[in-house]
Amino acid sequence: MEHPTERQESATSHPLLPRLILLLVVLAALPLAVDISQRLAVIRRMRAEEARLQAEVEAAEATREALEAQRELVESPAFVEWWARVQARMTQEGEVAVIPVFPPTETPSAPSEAPLRPPAQGARSIPDEWRALFLGGE
Repeated sequence: MEHPTERQESATSHPLLPRLILLLVVLAALPLAVDISQRLAVIRRMRAEEARLQAEVEAAEATREALEAQRELVESPAFVEWWARVQARMTQEGEVAVIPVFPPTETPSAPSEAPLRPPAQGARSIPDEWRALFLGGE
C-alpha cells in the first residue's frame, strides 16, 4: 500500500499535467467552435434563400391562377362572340355590319401671332440683362 506522502509527491511532481490537459481540450475544441460558427452562417443564408424562394413561388402561383382565370374567360363562348363582333368586326349569317365613317375633322388654324418687331431703341442686350440680374446693376 502507498503512503499518503507518496500520493502527495506524485500529484505535486507533475503540476503542469492538468494545465496541459486543459490546453489540449481547448485546442481540440477550437476547430469545432469555428466549424459550428460556419455552419450557423450557412444555415442563416439557406433560411434567407428559402424565404426568398418561397415568396417567388407564391408570386408564380398567383400569376398562374390569374392566367388560368383569363384562359377560362377567353375560352368562353361569350368572349369569343364579343371578340368576333367588336374586335374582328365579324357578323353572323343574315346580319349586316354597319361601320360608321366620320368626316375628317378640320385642323384648327394656328393662332394669329403678332408680327415680330425689332427691339426698341435703348433696349438692353441679353448680356446686359444678365449682368443686371446677377450684379444688381441697371
